[in-house]
Amino acid sequence: MFRNSSLQTTDNYGFSLLEISIVLAVVGMLSGGVLAGQSLIKAAELRTVMTELREYQTAINIFKEKYFALPGDMSNATEFWGKLNSTCTTHAGTANADGVCNGNGNGTIDWVNYAPFVEH
Repeated sequence: MFRNSSLQTTDNYGFSLLEISIVLAVVGMLSGGVLAGQSLIKAAELRTVMTELREYQTAINIFKEKYFALPGDMSNATEFWGKLNSTCTTHAGTANADGVCNGNGNGTIDWVNYAPFVEH
């Protein structure tokens, strides 16, 4: 009738509150590290884009100082580089056999559809 507590065995299955809190803390640190890593990768990509933009701006400025025109808008480009054997598409969509196109010298670059160069 008396119970002897020292002889009683209880099988406790499961995790204690301390074990669960440690696991949650580790999972939180791992997920926080992953999110911080993603933001670092995004910042590096943005820095790369900004660096490329500065390089393009520098190249345009060097061209402008050397030839006194914007690249793609130089009205006397064929005088500098001559005529090549490739084709050149003008802003009107007509092709000529020069390969070097003269711009109109208006200070803006007229964009042309260069689809053959970007298609794979």
